Amino acid sequence: MTATARYAHFLLWHGDSSYRRAWFLAPQLLALVGAGWVLTQSLEAPAPDWGAPEKENFSGATADAIRDRAKTDPQALADIRAKADAGDATAQFELATLYDPSFNFAKTVTPDGPTAARYYRQSAEQGFASSQANYANYLAFGLNGVAKDPATAFQWATKAANAGNPFGQRLLGDLNWDGLGAPEDKVKAVEWYRMAADQGEQKAQAYIGDAYWNGWAPYAKDRVEAVKWYRKVAVTPDFPGAARRIGVAYRDGDGVAPDRATSLVWFRQAADHGDSFAQAEIGAAYWDGVPPYAKDHVEAVNWYRKAAQSPDQSGAARMMGTAYRDGDGAPKDLAEAMKWYRRAAEKGETFAAAELGIGYYNGIDPYPRDNAEAVKWLKIAATSANESLAQRLLGICYFEGRGVDPNPQEGRKWLQQAAANGDKEAAKLLRSWR
Repeated sequence: MTATARYAHFLLWHGDSSYRRAWFLAPQLLALVGAGWVLTQSLEAPAPDWGAPEKENFSGATADAIRDRAKTDPQALADIRAKADAGDATAQFELATLYDPSFNFAKTVTPDGPTAARYYRQSAEQGFASSQANYANYLAFGLNGVAKDPATAFQWATKAANAGNPFGQRLLGDLNWDGLGAPEDKVKAVEWYRMAADQGEQKAQAYIGDAYWNGWAPYAKDRVEAVKWYRKVAVTPDFPGAARRIGVAYRDGDGVAPDRATSLVWFRQAADHGDSFAQAEIGAAYWDGVPPYAKDHVEAVNWYRKAAQSPDQSGAARMMGTAYRDGDGAPKDLAEAMKWYRRAAEKGETFAAAELGIGYYNGIDPYPRDNAEAVKWLKIAATSANESLAQRLLGICYFEGRGVDPNPQEGRKWLQQAAANGDKEAAKLLRSWR
């Protein structure tokens, strides 16, 4: 402040009472304006995912704080109920989340899906976007005792999505993707996923990663971009698939520079959270001794066992069969090996099918001799060029009518394939059966 300004301030201060009052009130007014701006920003912040309350001013405190007290405090619950029944949209939403069995938040109420849906509906009808999204979710999938109504769900999800609610946008993407409540439109679904993802909706971010990974329209396949999106969610335990995809990218050098050690870091994170593909990768790392994992077949079998619980991991089931067959990483147990080989072969795993087919063909313990069963499994195994023995045995079965009607032409075909794949015995049989 200049000397002239200070002198003017001195004269006004001592000679003008209104000027003095303004100096006392101005800082308070500025503080009120600032507080109002902060509250406005929190009001306008996008609502979190399904079930998380919007931060809105509610009787001098945030609505979620009131709701949190109502979880254990009957009086707080009564206060929220009174406001909800009086028509307060925020209170209706908060009360709905307390009743919602999807969350089981409260000790003060018994979870009740229809009651939750009723309060979501009341709040939704007043334009509360989070309630619109949650009510749409109930109707879309018939959750918690509420009748399924995809067409009405689509309408409510559209309202929430157009209001900018990120969960509503992702849900509308799901409905478009699956054709629930409206004709299937996967391009429109991805567009809604992107809107939600840009607001931080994590499942939508994972979907955008999938869109770039697979090349879902309107996005071209772009593994660099896919990895970028997967990184946004892969650090959380809820998205092991994203961590697994990053592991694949580093393993294969697809979208990132190849780095086996880094790939195993991501696979381990996914495996620890139940991803069966990643569990099989960790099993393979222990089986082969891929750094930073030392070779340890016992530990490998532990991971293969976890992976093999998924029907998609036939390779892990096959490795379990081999471990029990050879007594390597597990006690030698041929019956147990047979069980795991069968599980793998039923999913088309050709090595396991060859083990079964050869076992039944020869009657090797614990397999009884059974030509029909042998042919069944040899047919699966013979589709692989690596299983020339299975091809040869299948050819013999057709030539001699073992477990199948005789068919020399079909037998010759399989013997020729076996010979082409290096089976010398098959070549000898072809010469002798001319």
